[in-house]
Amino acid sequence: MFEFTKDCFIGVNKIDDLRIKFFELLNSLVKDDLSQNSVSKLGTVIEKLSEYAGESFKLEEEYMTEMADKELETQKKDHENFIKNLEALQSGMEEINDETARQ
Repeated sequence: MFEFTKDCFIGVNKIDDLRIKFFELLNSLVKDDLSQNSVSKLGTVIEKLSEYAGESFKLEEEYMTEMADKELETQKKDHENFIKNLEALQSGMEEINDETARQ
Protein backbone atom coordinates (compact mmCIF):
# COMPACT_ATOMS: atom_id res chain seq x y z
CA MET A 1 0.00 0.00 0.00
CA PHE A 2 1.07 3.58 -0.64
CA GLU A 3 1.38 5.93 2.30
CA PHE A 4 1.20 9.71 2.13
CA THR A 5 3.99 10.63 4.57
CA LYS A 6 5.10 13.98 5.98
CA ASP A 7 7.67 14.45 3.23
CA CYS A 8 4.89 14.35 0.61
CA PHE A 9 3.25 17.54 1.90
CA ILE A 10 4.15 20.82 0.22
CA GLY A 11 2.09 23.03 2.52
CA VAL A 12 -0.60 24.06 0.05
CA ASN A 13 -3.78 22.53 1.45
CA LYS A 14 -5.66 22.14 -1.84
CA ILE A 15 -2.71 20.46 -3.56
CA ASP A 16 -1.93 18.29 -0.53
CA ASP A 17 -5.59 17.22 -0.30
CA LEU A 18 -5.60 16.24 -3.98
CA ARG A 19 -2.38 14.28 -3.55
CA ILE A 20 -3.84 12.41 -0.57
CA LYS A 21 -6.80 11.45 -2.76
CA PHE A 22 -4.33 10.33 -5.44
CA PHE A 23 -2.65 8.00 -2.95
CA GLU A 24 -6.07 6.65 -1.96
CA LEU A 25 -6.80 5.99 -5.63
CA LEU A 26 -3.48 4.15 -6.03
CA ASN A 27 -4.32 2.03 -3.01
CA SER A 28 -7.73 1.19 -4.45
CA LEU A 29 -5.94 -0.12 -7.53
CA VAL A 30 -3.83 -2.62 -5.65
CA LYS A 31 -6.65 -3.77 -3.39
CA ASP A 32 -8.57 -6.86 -4.45
CA ASP A 33 -12.11 -5.70 -5.10
CA LEU A 34 -14.40 -8.43 -6.31
CA SER A 35 -17.39 -6.08 -6.65
CA GLN A 36 -16.11 -4.82 -10.03
CA ASN A 37 -14.60 -6.72 -12.93
CA SER A 38 -11.13 -5.60 -13.96
CA VAL A 39 -12.22 -3.76 -17.11
CA SER A 40 -14.79 -1.78 -15.18
CA LYS A 41 -12.32 -1.05 -12.40
CA LEU A 42 -9.71 0.13 -14.91
CA GLY A 43 -12.26 2.41 -16.57
CA THR A 44 -13.19 3.91 -13.20
CA VAL A 45 -9.55 4.44 -12.27
CA ILE A 46 -8.75 6.08 -15.61
CA GLU A 47 -11.72 8.41 -15.17
CA LYS A 48 -10.62 9.36 -11.64
CA LEU A 49 -7.02 9.84 -12.74
CA SER A 50 -8.20 12.12 -15.54
CA GLU A 51 -10.16 14.20 -13.04
CA TYR A 52 -7.13 14.32 -10.73
CA ALA A 53 -4.81 15.36 -13.56
CA GLY A 54 -7.17 18.06 -14.75
CA GLU A 55 -7.37 19.73 -11.37
CA SER A 56 -4.11 18.88 -9.63
CA PHE A 57 -1.67 19.44 -12.47
CA LYS A 58 -3.01 22.94 -13.08
CA LEU A 59 -2.67 23.85 -9.40
CA GLU A 60 0.82 22.37 -9.15
CA GLU A 61 2.00 24.26 -12.22
CA GLU A 62 0.52 27.52 -10.93
CA TYR A 63 2.24 26.97 -7.57
CA MET A 64 5.55 26.13 -9.25
CA THR A 65 5.24 29.27 -11.39
CA GLU A 66 4.69 31.41 -8.29
CA MET A 67 7.71 29.81 -6.63
CA ALA A 68 9.83 30.22 -9.78
CA ASP A 69 10.60 26.52 -9.52
CA LYS A 70 13.37 25.55 -11.94
CA GLU A 71 11.72 22.13 -12.46
CA LEU A 72 8.50 23.64 -13.88
CA GLU A 73 9.19 22.83 -17.52
CA THR A 74 10.13 19.25 -16.67
CA GLN A 75 6.99 18.91 -14.57
CA LYS A 76 4.84 20.27 -17.40
CA LYS A 77 6.30 17.66 -19.77
CA ASP A 78 5.69 14.90 -17.21
CA HIS A 79 2.10 16.06 -16.76
CA GLU A 80 1.60 16.16 -20.52
CA ASN A 81 2.96 12.62 -20.90
CA PHE A 82 0.75 11.37 -18.06
CA ILE A 83 -2.34 12.84 -19.75
CA LYS A 84 -1.35 11.40 -23.16
CA ASN A 85 -0.96 7.94 -21.60
CA LEU A 86 -4.37 8.22 -19.95
CA GLU A 87 -5.93 9.28 -23.25
CA ALA A 88 -4.30 6.31 -25.00
CA LEU A 89 -5.71 3.96 -22.36
CA GLN A 90 -9.16 5.52 -22.68
CA SER A 91 -9.18 5.25 -26.45
CA GLY A 92 -8.15 1.59 -26.28
CA MET A 93 -10.66 0.49 -23.64
CA GLU A 94 -12.84 -1.35 -26.19
CA GLU A 95 -9.94 -3.67 -26.96
CA ILE A 96 -9.09 -4.48 -23.32
CA ASN A 97 -10.34 -7.72 -21.85
CA ASP A 98 -10.53 -8.65 -18.18
CA GLU A 99 -7.12 -10.36 -18.12
CA THR A 100 -5.36 -7.43 -19.80
CA ALA A 101 -7.09 -4.94 -17.50
CA ARG A 102 -5.99 -6.92 -14.43
CA GLN A 103 -2.38 -6.77 -15.59
